[in-house]
Amino acid sequence: MHNLSIFLLAAIGLSACATGYQVPKGADVANVTFEKGYLDGLGFGKSSAQQYNFLGDGKCAAAVAENIANFTWTGPKSKTEPVIAGKPVTLGAVNLNYDVSSTAGQIQTNQSIGCSSRVTFTPVIGESYRMKLIETSAGECKLEFANLRTGKFPDGAIINKELDCSAETES
Repeated sequence: MHNLSIFLLAAIGLSACATGYQVPKGADVANVTFEKGYLDGLGFGKSSAQQYNFLGDGKCAAAVAENIANFTWTGPKSKTEPVIAGKPVTLGAVNLNYDVSSTAGQIQTNQSIGCSSRVTFTPVIGESYRMKLIETSAGECKLEFANLRTGKFPDGAIINKELDCSAETES
């Protein structure tokens, strides 16, 4: 449970001041198209945002979250970014909910995690992938991940339903 707290705090912190992921110069790359998949305006006084992060080389204990794509209720519905290819990487996805309230003339915004997921895979040089964290209902999500050329889930890829390293996996 400790790892979950670390990842959730990292995700929450990144929404305020994100460190952007950059592919190392000269590295082989693959492209990932990140897509917005949350429900807008879940309830009065709420809006949502979605964040995708590069979590490192697939070793959960050493993960360092670097923001790679952000989505809010305004703006684009997708963003394509390069990722390092030829070695395992982990990409995380988080839905963030914002409750806005006003009391005694002050406006307060509280941020919470709606749902999260991650995928660990080895990007193939020159390939393109699609990643979308789909909010199926408030607080519930499923992660879609596929190779764009084949339309299939990549061999050896693992999806975790949470950012927590101890979460059960599915493929």
